[in-house]
Amino acid sequence: MRTTHTLAALALAGTLAVAGAAPAWAAPAPSPSPSSHTQVSVSGDQVTITRTLSLAEVQQACARAAKAQQRLTALQNTITGSASTKGSIAWLQAKEQAARAAGHTVQADRIATRVDRRTTREAEIVKRLAALSARQSNVCSQIPAAS
Repeated sequence: MRTTHTLAALALAGTLAVAGAAPAWAAPAPSPSPSSHTQVSVSGDQVTITRTLSLAEVQQACARAAKAQQRLTALQNTITGSASTKGSIAWLQAKEQAARAAGHTVQADRIATRVDRRTTREAEIVKRLAALSARQSNVCSQIPAAS
C-alpha cells in the first residue's frame, strides 16, 4: 500500500514539475483554448516540455500536491525513525544483525537488500519533497484557491 502511495506521489511530483515550468498562471494571460495542450521540442539531449493547463487543472494539481507532501513526509518519518519504529532503516538493520547472529545468512542478505532499497528510496523522497515544496511556493501560492 505504501509503495502505491509513494508511486502516486512521485507521479504527481513529476506532473507538477511539468506544470511548474510555466508560471504564467499567476498573471492573467489569454489562453489559447479551454482545453490543455502539450508542446514538446527536442534538440540533442535536451527535451523541453511546455504544457498549458486551465486554472481548474492547476488548482486540482495543487490540492493533490499538498496531500502528496503529507504522505511523503509521513513516509520519510517512518524510514528515518529509530530502531523501535517498524519499517525504519535502523529497525531493518537491527533485524539484519539479529539474523546474522542467529546464523540465518540468507534471511540477513534479503534484509540487507531491503536496507539498500530503503536508503535509495529515502534519497528519492527527499528530492520529491524538495520539488513539491518548490512547486507549491512557485505555482500554488500564486493562484487563487479553488471555490
